[in-house]
Amino acid sequence: MRQAAGARDDGGAMKASVPLVLGVLLLAVMAAGCGDDDSHNPFPFGSSTAASGAPSTLADILSKPIAALPGGLRAGSTKKRDVTSSEKAAGATDAVRTTLSGGATAYIDFIQFKSDDAAAAYALAFARALPEPSGLAFLPAMPDAACADGPATGSCGLAFGSVFVVTDSSSVNGQAGAAALLGAVSAYLGHPLDTTAANGSPVATTGPNPTVAPNAACALLTAADAKTALNGPVGAVRQGGDSCDYPGNAPGSSVEVEVYETGRPGFDNARSETQGASSLSGVGDAAFVFSSPAGFVQVSVVKGSTFFVVTVANDADSQRQSRAVTLAKTIAGRVK
Repeated sequence: MRQAAGARDDGGAMKASVPLVLGVLLLAVMAAGCGDDDSHNPFPFGSSTAASGAPSTLADILSKPIAALPGGLRAGSTKKRDVTSSEKAAGATDAVRTTLSGGATAYIDFIQFKSDDAAAAYALAFARALPEPSGLAFLPAMPDAACADGPATGSCGLAFGSVFVVTDSSSVNGQAGAAALLGAVSAYLGHPLDTTAANGSPVATTGPNPTVAPNAACALLTAADAKTALNGPVGAVRQGGDSCDYPGNAPGSSVEVEVYETGRPGFDNARSETQGASSLSGVGDAAFVFSSPAGFVQVSVVKGSTFFVVTVANDADSQRQSRAVTLAKTIAGRVK
């Protein structure tokens, strides 16, 4: 995860609010010439191959708001909101907010920018406005996201093409709730969705895929594995560059494996940055598990030079942690 330092006072609270710091940082972004591209992006969420039915514009979000939400959250209103002065200065042209309820006070902001570069610049400013690393938790499943937690609130941000998404959750779950919410938004936006292997062949859905590298994500995770991990049927495989996942039938449920090139150093860094994790024995060379109250479990494993993360999201299954650990053991056995 790309994480940047900010300031906290001695009591652990932010010295300045994220929006205030964003305003200052975005002046530097403008001075550097970022965010001034007025070209139209026909696929604002960063992909022309989004899943069938996935939203492709803010108008789609207004007409068909997100429904599959973690941790008992429920969608409330979805409507346009005013673009703030700092957002406008960075190149934002429109914004939509979905308010949520059900155990937390939460919202999702979808902020449209003039270009992918403008959204990326805003994402950098957002990350720099977050608290220092001691207030952050590493989220291997979303390495490009910027997230922070406070005493009772969490906030995450991630750019999808020319749209920057912010999730905010004020609850006892803190940042874990905001992170799980961002994961649900990513699935809702259908990004990324590449169901072909590198050679253009369909990805195998019943066994390890022989057309990709031995330790590629979809060579390690099968449809049968996913069905066992979710204790139920799964949908078609979804393959990204270094990830492979299967959606479940239950809202927000999925199984994913991500493979990283950082090896043992990446694993060690993830372990030191993950708050509330527990070490595991008998899985690869080393492993740890993080279980979120928001309904997902992540098992991080290193074997040889391969570092991978298994994520099982299934809020309705009380056995999701044991299933995730079992799956991680199975995948570790396939790592060459």
